[in-house]
Amino acid sequence: MAEKLTDFVWGDSGRNQHPWDQWLDGDVWKLEYGVDVGKSISSFGTQVRSAANRCGGKVRTKNLKNDEGNIQFIVIQFFVPEPESNNGSQQ
Repeated sequence: MAEKLTDFVWGDSGRNQHPWDQWLDGDVWKLEYGVDVGKSISSFGTQVRSAANRCGGKVRTKNLKNDEGNIQFIVIQFFVPEPESNNGSQQ
């Protein structure tokens, strides 16, 4: 049932939950689910793509499995895509 609150501390929206300035420096980072990032695989994928977008770029991601076949790590790398050329045509 819904509950009306008289006060609430909103806090951080999650943007500063992770060290994006470090992880999105262009180097390749291997992060562990449940240690470096939360346990939700799909949630972190969305978060890292949003953070890269806010920084004007994109991110490559690859999930890695452990010996039991469970996804345990994500490898990320931030990059700024090359501008698309128009192959010499003028618009």
